[in-house]
Amino acid sequence: MYRVHQTAIGSTYLRGINDQGDLAGRVWDEGGPVLGFHLSASGVVERFQAGGSEETFVEGLNNAGVIVGHYATADGGYRAFVATPVPEPSTLCMSAAGLLFLGCLVRRRTGQRFVKLEKTP
Repeated sequence: MYRVHQTAIGSTYLRGINDQGDLAGRVWDEGGPVLGFHLSASGVVERFQAGGSEETFVEGLNNAGVIVGHYATADGGYRAFVATPVPEPSTLCMSAAGLLFLGCLVRRRTGQRFVKLEKTP
């Protein structure tokens, strides 16, 4: 575990980095809970608590962006967790635009056109 940042009121610990440049770890502010964090290569930072617990300990990150770790339960025990990434809204919009574009290309190549049907008497 690498301590990345330390101040008088807390610390940030790096626990994983993947080939895309995403980082994951723990952050702790004095008087607050231990939280997990994910820093994407694009610069988006997310703090999270696993299972609604007060302490979340991130242990690693793989190339698919999946985060693993454990968290403290109310009865003093610990449970493991696996957190899967949720795509950013901009990624979803780009995917939808790409699929729409591909659909238009396929339709154009097959030569299908809308045909106006007229009612016969």
